[in-house]
Amino acid sequence: MTLVAALGVSLAILDEKLKRFVSKNGGMSEECRRSAWATVLAVRFFETKVAGERGVWQLVVDKARVWMRESAMLEDADVRELEKMADEVLGV
Repeated sequence: MTLVAALGVSLAILDEKLKRFVSKNGGMSEECRRSAWATVLAVRFFETKVAGERGVWQLVVDKARVWMRESAMLEDADVRELEKMADEVLGV
């Protein structure tokens, strides 16, 4: 199952939301932007839709958060903005 299918939202809607995101890291590539967006969507999906299974996914989410800050070089404000957008998509 793809992330888009799991979220139950069209790729067009996800792309439209991503267009609104302006990273504090202005040099962020489009590929990195998309990866960060997908990562935040997956993390928020786990945290809000399958919270009862935390023992299964917690280490994956922890690793994803480290990746966002270190490899994607997202600032805390970037992560918060993407999380807010993800919550809109997820209806949280």
